[in-house]
Amino acid sequence: MDARLSKKSKVMEKLTPYLFISPWLIGFFAFTAGPLALSLVMSFYDWPVIGESTFVGLGNYIRMFTQDPQFWNSLGLTLKFAVIFVPLNMIIALVLAMLIATNVKGSNLFRVIFYIPSVVSGVAVAIIWGWILDSNNGILNYILSLVGIDGPLWLQDPKWAIVAIVIASAWGVGNMMLIFYTDIKSI
Repeated sequence: MDARLSKKSKVMEKLTPYLFISPWLIGFFAFTAGPLALSLVMSFYDWPVIGESTFVGLGNYIRMFTQDPQFWNSLGLTLKFAVIFVPLNMIIALVLAMLIATNVKGSNLFRVIFYIPSVVSGVAVAIIWGWILDSNNGILNYILSLVGIDGPLWLQDPKWAIVAIVIASAWGVGNMMLIFYTDIKSI
């Protein structure tokens, strides 16, 4: 009897970690890996919203690389965003982490204030930044007008839109700040 219980408890001991991560695994396969695999399969088809799908092989990729000017424009904008955002995000996060790593009165409050934007819903952040960057009634252009500067069309002008997206994306710097903060504290 004890041998069976011992064997059963060993099996349960080995299965317990998998039971704890099973919700994440289910979510990963249902909402990330599954849709990613389906998009890969769909990329080899001419797949209209209504109607039959037709296998085209690499035809979509050939057309994308040779005939679609939007692809190269999108790739260039993505690279431009990455070149601007990644170093800026790292620098801001490191500076904030160094500031909150000091033992100054109130530093715990600043840790919370700097991290809160990271946990706010993406939809809420998009709406807030839409209000801030609105060219007619936006807060940022209003502040610029107080010092005599005509604010740009943040979200309409292509040369300013990338700047607006970088600024809005830097709003969630709290995750990287937290990583730097824990690294600084562990030194």
